[in-house]
Amino acid sequence: IAIVYFVMYFLIEKHYQRREYLLFALWLLGLSAVYTFTCIKMETDISDVLGREDRIINYAVYYFINICRYTLIGFLLFRLKQNIQQQKKLEQMTLEKLRAEVNYLRAQINPHFLFNTLNNLYGLSLQHSAKTPELIIRLSRMMDYMLYEVEGTKVLLQRDLENLLNYMEMER
Repeated sequence: IAIVYFVMYFLIEKHYQRREYLLFALWLLGLSAVYTFTCIKMETDISDVLGREDRIINYAVYYFINICRYTLIGFLLFRLKQNIQQQKKLEQMTLEKLRAEVNYLRAQINPHFLFNTLNNLYGLSLQHSAKTPELIIRLSRMMDYMLYEVEGTKVLLQRDLENLLNYMEMER
């Protein structure tokens, strides 16, 4: 685990990503040598205790393959981490784009809606209609809803339905 993390967070991030390939290769070679010789030393010590005679070359090849495997695991985990981070960034950018589009559409619709409603109010006021105060209250509720309640990411369904009913009554 220590080797995998060393490869991921030190070798890859500090040297490989900065395109310092020679330094990366030297570090990797040094790490491989230290790991291989340490493991060989431990194996020969254990073999001496147990009384087995084995070849050092076999140990070297075996541990060198191990360090290559650990390095590959480090690379794969690093790429996985990068892909997850890129996916999160992409999702965040998509969400921000959608929010910007919704805000842009709101900015276009609100003035048009307000202009039409004020024209309707003006027409009703010229007729001295009893519906004028009710229309003003409905407009006030809708403006409150659009300005303050819709800004969050979630809206209660009941409030959304009330707003739609207000809009339909105003249109009538």
